[in-house]
This record gives sequence, structure tokens and C-alpha cells, in this order.
Amino acid sequence: MKHHFLLLKGFLTFIVFIFSVSFAFAQNAVIKGTVKDDFGQPLSGATIQVMGSKMAGVTDSTGNYLISVAPGKYTINISYAGFSSQRINIEAAENGTVQQDVILVSAGDLANVV
Repeated sequence: MKHHFLLLKGFLTFIVFIFSVSFAFAQNAVIKGTVKDDFGQPLSGATIQVMGSKMAGVTDSTGNYLISVAPGKYTINISYAGFSSQRINIEAAENGTVQQDVILVSAGDLANVV
């Protein structure tokens, strides 16, 4: 009985490993860039969402972001509080890097919004 348990445990470990490796190799393209405001200042904490997926990223203190994706066509949504968001279509090639720098424009005077 103990022998069957060890075989089952080994088999399940192997299956988890295979899925982990295949997932890691499936994402072999990169979308990266910098998000700045209309004065050229980096926006720390801007959100970059790959539409139609759970993939997302947040800019660092210098406005840079990096998201690993599988090769394909994507729409990314870049947003930051108080700024108009942008949607951009991107095509990521296998083993490629897409550089997508973005300038977000202030949404204006939000004091008039009710």
C-alpha cells in the first residue's frame, strides 16, 4: 500500500512539474516600456492591464513596466488616477520584446466632477 502511495505521489509531482515547465516556456515574449505624464515625469504605480486576461503590471518608481506574455496580438490598457487612460494594440513576436512607451494626459480639473 505504501508503495502505491509513493508511486502516486511521484506521478503527481511529475505532472505538476511538466505543467509548470510548459507554462514557463509558453510565455516567451515581453511587453515593456515607460509611462510618463504630459510634462515628461514618470508615473509610479500606473497600471498596465492586458485586456481579456488576468495579466497586468504596475510601473516602478521610474515609470517602467515589464509584462511577460505568450506571442500574439494584445490590447493593453494603461491607467493612472487623475489621467485619461489609453488602450493600445500590440503584437508580440516569439522571443521578442515590444517597447511601448506611453504619455498619459491629465484628465483635467476633477473639482467640477459631481
